[in-house]
Amino acid sequence: VIKLIPTSVLWGYFMYAGFTSMYKNTFWERLLLLLVDPHNRPSQLRALHLEDVPYWFISMFTFLQLAFLLGVLMLVLFAGIAGISFPLVILALVPLRLVLPRVLPARFMAHVTHLDPHDVRL
Repeated sequence: VIKLIPTSVLWGYFMYAGFTSMYKNTFWERLLLLLVDPHNRPSQLRALHLEDVPYWFISMFTFLQLAFLLGVLMLVLFAGIAGISFPLVILALVPLRLVLPRVLPARFMAHVTHLDPHDVRL
């Protein structure tokens, strides 16, 4: 049955699903925050519930996530046969996420990732 669906329809559906899931995605909202005029930033930070987090930390964490996203994208697109190791790269990000609260201030990490501060282990 799936072979009866044209490839362009599937690609269109996946693109639609991707774009609609970006709305209210915290990573996307923090990326847009980098483009906001500094005078309007306090109201945007309040809307994102990030008023307690310094802007330098928000931008550093967002750029770190963007670097990892682009790294995974480059691996999948340009690595050829090694691109099938994509799940292993994603799996390797899990220990990294557990180490980040030890390296970066945990009180800010909890706000940026929308975790309960009591759930972050030091």
